[in-house]
Amino acid sequence: MKLRTEGYFGNEKFKPDNHYLLIIDKLDILSSMAIFMRGFFTLRVVTPLRPLIKMIKEVIKDLGPFTTILFTMSTFFATWNYTLWKMNLKKGLTDEKVSFEDCMKD
Repeated sequence: MKLRTEGYFGNEKFKPDNHYLLIIDKLDILSSMAIFMRGFFTLRVVTPLRPLIKMIKEVIKDLGPFTTILFTMSTFFATWNYTLWKMNLKKGLTDEKVSFEDCMKD
């Protein structure tokens, strides 16, 4: 980028550190998202696209709860597997496997 190599406004003396460049990058991303959303919602003027835009809005709105449930289930499954593995390790890594009920008794 010209901004990174030549400095701001062609000023060679002012060289920003990485902190300022990260802030600028985040602002670039946010402004790009705002421009995209503005263009996306101006498509509502076209009548056949209205149901599609409404559907996309609903999918984005429901993404949060779905991600929370998915993360929670993954965490519980990983904890369950880790607990069974620890119980097998504690028993001496024999061929017999420890069941979930035996794990909950201890």
